Amino acid sequence: MNTLQHDGIRCHLEYKLASMNNITHFCRLSLVCPDENELASHVAEQNLNNALYNRLLRRVHELREAVCRLDDNCYGVCAICGEVIDMLRLLAAPAATLCIHCQEELEDELLR
Repeated sequence: MNTLQHDGIRCHLEYKLASMNNITHFCRLSLVCPDENELASHVAEQNLNNALYNRLLRRVHELREAVCRLDDNCYGVCAICGEVIDMLRLLAAPAATLCIHCQEELEDELLR
């Protein structure tokens, strides 16, 4: 990876992280409801909010790890085969740790 690509990827990762850090809305469940149906609706909404928030936290963690790999000069190298991950894949999935071939093999094994 040349310096221009390195800097471009860093900007891309930092942009993604900054956009995720701006999403801080996290609702709290209010148990004051006029009936059970409304309470059930609030609980379902809170469960969805919790799932989305946890997904966001995982994504932020993955992107921070990608920045660390970039700093350690091992970003863009497949964790299984050691081959260089295609730049288009990294732009589409900046936190990718596997080349497309190893990712497909892993997914095939999981489906068996």
